Amino acid sequence: MYLFTSEKIVPSRSSPKSFISTPLGEVHMELYINEKPLSHFAIVETKSFDLHHGGILYSYVTPALIAELVFCKPPSSLAPHMSIDGICGAVWRVKPLVDQLSVKYSATLRTQKLLEGGANSGEGLDALTWYTNTHMLTIGTEDGPMLTHRGKKNDRMPNCFYTYDELAQQEIVQYVNDALVVPIPSLPKNEICQVHFVIAWKKHDGQPEDDVSTWYAVDMVGKDILSAEELA
Repeated sequence: MYLFTSEKIVPSRSSPKSFISTPLGEVHMELYINEKPLSHFAIVETKSFDLHHGGILYSYVTPALIAELVFCKPPSSLAPHMSIDGICGAVWRVKPLVDQLSVKYSATLRTQKLLEGGANSGEGLDALTWYTNTHMLTIGTEDGPMLTHRGKKNDRMPNCFYTYDELAQQEIVQYVNDALVVPIPSLPKNEICQVHFVIAWKKHDGQPEDDVSTWYAVDMVGKDILSAEELA
């Protein structure tokens, strides 16, 4: 473990995986470096770690970068009239070992089910929400203005969006088919970049359009997700 810190981890025998199983299908966390998937690169070290409260961390080392992915159950503070059946946070950190890597993070729903829904953004949040006749699911991540703000504060985000106007900031996070995509155009050497996704789902009562529980559940920042496992 190179990019996160914790006193409460142990090595795991779990094989690395990059997806979350939900009632609507698998949500895959994908990482692209210079437009090529992480699996394209020669990985010289792969490790897994069990976290204190049931989460898991996967670590990948290549000659060009170090990438680590945390899966955990973040704390949910919904209003009393809201509820969810499940939630998972996925937090990526990437550290280039060479200059000027292009990095793209994505969360993609892969399913054979017939879905309704689509883009469902709000202030500070880009999200996708889908429904079947029994369940609903939302995937969320920080929107462009939030990423820009983190870049200005040097909060594990490069300042590559600084000159974007407000309209351009709203278009940083992309909706591509059944995926949320966060492209970071140029990462300097040794600068750690963090991007997260949160997935929440529930069984609905037949009127999912009126239920915003999963949408509110995914609206959180990275430190809140990581607090579930006391990670820094």
